[in-house]
Amino acid sequence: MRVWVWLVLLALAAGCIFEDPITQEAMQKGDPEICKDLEEQAEINDCITKVAGKAGKDSICDEYFKDDKKLREECYGEVGGSTADHNICARITDDYTRDRCYDSVHFQTTDPGLCEKIKDEHIQATCLTRSANVRKDYKYCEEISEELVSIRDDCYRSAGTNSRNPEACRSIMDKAKRDFCFAVTQNDPDECAKLGSQYAIKECLNYVAMQGNEKACEKSGEQDRDDCVQLLAGALNDTDRCKTINDAFTRDFCVKDIAKRTMSVTECDKIKDEKKREECVSEVGDAIKRYHKETGQQSLVEKIEDKVTNTVGDILLGQLK
Repeated sequence: MRVWVWLVLLALAAGCIFEDPITQEAMQKGDPEICKDLEEQAEINDCITKVAGKAGKDSICDEYFKDDKKLREECYGEVGGSTADHNICARITDDYTRDRCYDSVHFQTTDPGLCEKIKDEHIQATCLTRSANVRKDYKYCEEISEELVSIRDDCYRSAGTNSRNPEACRSIMDKAKRDFCFAVTQNDPDECAKLGSQYAIKECLNYVAMQGNEKACEKSGEQDRDDCVQLLAGALNDTDRCKTINDAFTRDFCVKDIAKRTMSVTECDKIKDEKKREECVSEVGDAIKRYHKETGQQSLVEKIEDKVTNTVGDILLGQLK
C-alpha cells in the first residue's frame, strides 16, 4: 500500500472529508440554521442537505426546500442513503435521483430486491454486481442487461474470483477476463503467469496470495513483491513474513494490520521504529476495547481500571466522612 493511499485512509478515518468549518459544525450539531452563515446559496443548500443526511431527518428537507422540488428530492436521497430507508427513496419522483437513493440503501443493506426498483441500467448493474459479490451468487449477474456485456463480464469475474467459483467464469464473454477468473478460482500462480498483461498477472497473483498460496509471491516481479507478501502475510496472519518486505512503511503496516486483526499487542514488538511501535500498541488496544464493547464484554484492562477507580472513590468517600 502506497503512502498516499494510507494518508487518504487516515483522513477518512478521522472524518476529514474536506468539509468547510461551517458545514462541519452544522453537521455535528444537527442544526441547518448554521448553514446560513455560508456565502453562496449553492453552498448553503449543500450544507442543509448534508445536515439532513447526518441527522437522518427528511423533515429538514421538507422544511428548508419546500418550494424547490429538485433540491428537496436530492435531500431525500441523502437521508434515504444515510438511514438505509428505501421508503424515503420512494418519495422521490426523479428517476435518476431515486435510483441513486435505492443504490445507496442497497450498499448498506444488500437487499437484492432494491436492485429491481432501479430503472437506470448502469446503476442497476452496479447494484446487481454488489449483490453477486456479497451473496457469493453469480446468478445476479444474469439480470444485467445484455447490452452491457463488459459490465456483466466484470460482474461474473468479480463474483467468480470472490467466491472461488469457476462456474461463474464460464459465462464471461471476454477471453482475457475469463482466463483471469479461471486462474484465480484454480488458485494457480502458473496460470496467472500465462495471462496477457503484466497488470493482470500482478492482480491475479495478489488474489492467489490472499488465498494463502505461498508460491504466488515467488512469481511476482521485484517491484510487486512487497505488496504480494503483505497480502500473503495477512491471509496467514503471519507477521514473520512481513520481515521479508523491503519497503519499511509497507513492512510496518503489514505487522500493525495483523496485530490489530489478531488483537495481539506482542506482535507490535516486531516494529523497529519506536513511534510506529507505540502507535501499533495504541491501535491494538483500541481494537480490543472496540471488540469487547461490540460483544458486550469487558476487557481485563478495563476491569482493572474500574476496580482502581472504585477503590480510590471508596477511599475518598471514607476520608470525607
